[in-house]
Amino acid sequence: MSLIKMIYVAGDSFSFGQELGGSDVPPRDFYKLTDYMRDNSYTGVIAKTWGVETVINKSLPGGSNDRAFRMITTDLPTYFGDYKPEEIYVFVSLTHASRREFYDNIYGCWNALIPNYSPDPKFSEKQHIEFWKLYAAYYDNPLESTTRFLSQLLSMQAFLKGLGIRYLFSDSMHHDEAFWEEYKKIHTKILYMIDTDRYYREEPFNSFVGRKKLPFGKYNHPLEEGHKAWAEHLMGYIFEKGNNPK
Repeated sequence: MSLIKMIYVAGDSFSFGQELGGSDVPPRDFYKLTDYMRDNSYTGVIAKTWGVETVINKSLPGGSNDRAFRMITTDLPTYFGDYKPEEIYVFVSLTHASRREFYDNIYGCWNALIPNYSPDPKFSEKQHIEFWKLYAAYYDNPLESTTRFLSQLLSMQAFLKGLGIRYLFSDSMHHDEAFWEEYKKIHTKILYMIDTDRYYREEPFNSFVGRKKLPFGKYNHPLEEGHKAWAEHLMGYIFEKGNNPK
């Protein structure tokens, strides 16, 4: 019987399970996580295999590593009253490093910002679009995004390790060439601090599904077959590295 009683997930649309159960979702419902999506995303498949009944999936379409960091450090601890740290397994699906999250003082909420994706005027306020234009033009920089990515990765790993929580990081999509150019400049002693036994880095989710020639939805998200195959692949890696839940 598994010692794990709850799986906690942070990430973007890939770990959210977007397009599972169909692609014809109105834009206003993009952020609605259905039971079907939760249960058939790769973390849901892993939960079923491990006999874990509770999956808390805090992923979000368009989500950033900024948001994943916020979820891990401020939202995850809110569950410690119901679950001991050793009863929790965390999955973090890292996304493109350039993505950001900012707090909106006017509406009192967090907003995603994707530098290479213009906000849809039908669903965005004028000030959000203007801010996006300024950020994309003046502040979107591979040096900034790469160093922020590394800082967040190391901080989240140290945070989870310090609490005795088992975890696995993986990538949902490819980083661009500019990211890797900056990454190569980082001192190797810093890179050696990354716990690669708990960060699957051989290929991202979208590349794995493409290599396996499994289907994608019309918005380029893996479908049920891809999530099942990715779950099995990650579980194999977890057991290979001795990071299993039992």
